[in-house]
Amino acid sequence: MRILIAEDDFTSRTMLTAVLEKGGHEIVEARDGNDAWEAIQQPDAPGLVILDWMMPEMDGLEVVRRVRQMPTERRHYIIMLTHKGDRADIVAGLEAGADDYLTKPFDAGELRARVKVGRRMVEMQDRLSKFANKMQTLAEERARQLVHADRLATLGVLAAGIAHEINNPVAFVAGNAQTIERVWDTVATQLQNTGDDEEIAFILEEVPKMLAGIRKGVDRISKIVRGLKSYVRQEKMGTAPFHLDDAIETALELCRNSLKYNVTVEKNYPNILPEVLGDYRKMEQVLVNLLTNAADAMSEQKQGTLSIDTCVDKDFVRVTITDNGPGMTPEVLDRMFDPFYTTKTEGKGTGLGLSISKGIIEQHGGTLEARNTPEGGAELSFTLPVASCASPVTKEDASP
Repeated sequence: MRILIAEDDFTSRTMLTAVLEKGGHEIVEARDGNDAWEAIQQPDAPGLVILDWMMPEMDGLEVVRRVRQMPTERRHYIIMLTHKGDRADIVAGLEAGADDYLTKPFDAGELRARVKVGRRMVEMQDRLSKFANKMQTLAEERARQLVHADRLATLGVLAAGIAHEINNPVAFVAGNAQTIERVWDTVATQLQNTGDDEEIAFILEEVPKMLAGIRKGVDRISKIVRGLKSYVRQEKMGTAPFHLDDAIETALELCRNSLKYNVTVEKNYPNILPEVLGDYRKMEQVLVNLLTNAADAMSEQKQGTLSIDTCVDKDFVRVTITDNGPGMTPEVLDRMFDPFYTTKTEGKGTGLGLSISKGIIEQHGGTLEARNTPEGGAELSFTLPVASCASPVTKEDASP
């Protein structure tokens, strides 16, 4: 431990240094109060200080007063060294801010004992200071993440309102397209009777394609809006039997924008899969989280592969989502389900998605697990109990 000895008497300073260096301490010496004050102000100042009371330039009592007025988180442990044996003087030193005192001539054993106490106090103070800084940093980070989570919740409400507003112009476009389709045969016949013109031939060939494209686009928008409204819906929903394949397809539709550019989705569903019992909307939320995380893990790759497998595992249906990204470090595997833990850059993740997903799965009586694949990617797998009141249904029979 580093100790500052401020003593103007050469002999006393040398004796103090010799005793403490023998105990394995590193000593910083000061010959007067000014030197001591300068040394204490340094960033690497020793945490334990032995101050002589009577020194030239600035006495020890004044040094103590200045130290206690310093705007610093670190508190120096100060032992006053003095010939003064009067209790009033000792009280004055302690009231000024000294932590302990030692009278001259000092006893080596007593010096070591008092320094040992001071060392414990300094080390405890350092640990408390580091812990306090860590807690403050953690609190600030959690506050930022909670604010971001609140913003996401607000965005969800806004998205639901926007989705509702989109329905009106979509219905308008769909209605007009249907009207044109209904009268198109009559219009086409009239156009054909006007003659064999290239422009008319182009119209007769392309308009049906355009109408088909409009109808497909309207259906796509409507599907996205329905999925978005379902995803952000806040009301509680009762559990009911449902087919997991349908929830997976809805989640894929919601995540299409994240997956369509550099990810190939491979689906391996059995023809017959028993229904599970649970909250369909919450399961959509889980699947969206898992699919989005997988897409993010493959964002740096030119071409990623996302595999979705479903199977029956005893009395459970198992869904396994595998990506060919870089995989997860041991730390990530250990902490990935902890609330607020995230490996994403600031503003891109709250660290709540997997934690919430695990809670939802466990509420349904299932499990959510993660591991690295031998090929280097990541695999997240969850199970849900088979609905005892439902018989196996085929995908073709399952309601959308």
